[in-house]
Amino acid sequence: MKTPNIIAFAIFLILITIVNPASAEETIKVRVANWPPQYFQDKNENWIGADVELIHAIIKEAGFKVEYQNLPWARGVLYLKNGKIDAIPIFSITDERKEYAKWIGPYRHVTINLIVKKGVALKISSLNDMIKESNVKGVRFGHQHKAFFSKEYNDRLKHDPVFKRCFEIIPNQENNLKKLRAGRILGFFGARGAIDYRIKNDPKYSGIEIHPYVLDSSPAYIGISKKTDQKIYDSLESAYRKTEKNGTLGKIRDKWGY
Repeated sequence: MKTPNIIAFAIFLILITIVNPASAEETIKVRVANWPPQYFQDKNENWIGADVELIHAIIKEAGFKVEYQNLPWARGVLYLKNGKIDAIPIFSITDERKEYAKWIGPYRHVTINLIVKKGVALKISSLNDMIKESNVKGVRFGHQHKAFFSKEYNDRLKHDPVFKRCFEIIPNQENNLKKLRAGRILGFFGARGAIDYRIKNDPKYSGIEIHPYVLDSSPAYIGISKKTDQKIYDSLESAYRKTEKNGTLGKIRDKWGY
């Protein structure tokens, strides 16, 4: 190759980088866990599920690769804060999280219900009723560490000592389930879609039911680390809007019952 051609080729590469700085070689690291139907692994250990398909469609449209990291919730939040991962699906917007995260969405809807053991009568239609039931039965409810379920609920858990005494802080939802089945807690909050799926498909959820009390019903967002490059965020945001407009995300939501 002649020298002028080499120079021209080098200039061409520089121009491509300027025009499209967020290249297809970028890999977006996404927090997942074994929590069907949101995310779980098939027999070949590939990650599948509603949120996996939704976020993958956005990342693919943006021209990036994806890497899924199986992390407990609290560690995933810490990794997002420190920039060790780029994204967490179903990440509610809070003032505290605004310090280290941005959001894309909403990309689907989430309803939060109280999850209880069958045969245990609980008269609950408000957060105050949870205090009454806990005091009467002498058993607390479970709360997943670092989880956000609603502004009123999380504010009271943080600032209302009477309300806080009715809860045991538990590392993850699997431990919540074990304690609920053993009768060591009265219940815990969870996403209705995921719990309904597991009641139908997971033997560990036999004897568990969804209580009529709805804590919250709101849009779900994808949390993006502020340490992720702004140009990558912009590309993901643009890809989200495109996949929402052309119906790609709608088809995935319909497939999974969202």
